[in-house]
This record gives sequence, structure tokens and C-alpha cells, in this order.
Amino acid sequence: MIFLRALGTAEIDTGTVTLTPSQEIVFAAALYLIVERGKPVSRNRIASLLWPRVAESARGHRLRQTIHQLKKLGMSIEADRDVLRLAENGAHSDIGSFSDKDYALCERRGFEFLPGYNPSFSEPFQDWVDTVRQREHSMLTETFFNARHTTVVLTSRNLPDLIQTLALHKRLWSSCPATARLFPMHFGIGSMRGAKRQTRL
Repeated sequence: MIFLRALGTAEIDTGTVTLTPSQEIVFAAALYLIVERGKPVSRNRIASLLWPRVAESARGHRLRQTIHQLKKLGMSIEADRDVLRLAENGAHSDIGSFSDKDYALCERRGFEFLPGYNPSFSEPFQDWVDTVRQREHSMLTETFFNARHTTVVLTSRNLPDLIQTLALHKRLWSSCPATARLFPMHFGIGSMRGAKRQTRL
């Protein structure tokens, strides 16, 4: 099974080998197909992202070689003259199945999507990575804060949960402030009579 580990790390497990960003083109091509799995991917589009400064005639040859490598590594890629396609169930990722139950995993790895991955070989591919990173950070944030304004009432019973929530929010601000800003938190201090004072973070 092809598995993308992108939360707090950057690697692709093909079942036979583990791809890392040090394998620039193979990793980038695999990443693109995994993120876009289930959709037809234009050969011209992916080739122009991977080799923006290479002549179009040479791009096609390089893409064929790269796809051949990925197939040898276990990726089941459907291909014709114009498009490539990795089936929807052809790969999985840690962020794709993420839930608030995975908080402990985040604590160990961190919350950033593909941390430190900045493919300098291609500016267009870097732009695509940045777009995906922002989208995934938004989805991750929304998993925890599924309302635009989250209200947490502080009582002695939920203090451990509140501390965990605050820690998460701090980490999200560190990895993607623009995304975390979309999900401000409101905190209330509970009383015996149920009254509460609220403040916004």
C-alpha cells in the first residue's frame, strides 16, 4: 500500500522503499499523483511543474522515465497519451484520515504539513506545494475547531482538555498563522451557577 506521511514529516512509503525529498523528482511526482489521486492528471501539466525550464520535447521523455520508476516502486498508475491517473484507493495519507484522536501523534511529530519541504528545483511546483499546504492546514484546523468561533468553558473538570486545546492552537499558529486566525477561540470561566465570562483568543 502506498502511504504518504505528511503530518510533521515528509515521506512516502511504497511498501518496498521509502521515498524522501532527497529523491527530488521521483518524490515530487509521487506526491503530486497521491494528492491528486482519483483525478485525471494532464501529462503536460505535471511535466511542466517538474521541469519548467526544460524543452517540451524532453519533458515527455523524462516523464515516461519517472512514471516507469514509480510503477517499479509499486504505484499502480493508469496512463495514456494525454493523462495519468492514480486510483482513489491507490494511496492513503495520515492527514487524509486525521481526526482529533490523533492529537498524540501531532504532539510527537508536529502539526505542519510536509515540514521543511521546499522543492527548489521548480518554482511552479513550489507554488503548488504552498497551495496544498495551506489547504491541508485549513482542513486540519477545521477538524479541531469545526465552528468559526469555538467557545470553551473552563471548569475544574475540563481543565486537562482545555490545556490540550490551547497547546494545539499555539502549534497551529506556529505552523500556519493565516489559517489559525480563521478559527478564533472564546474562553469562558464557569461558575457554580452556570454563569460565565467570555474572552477571545
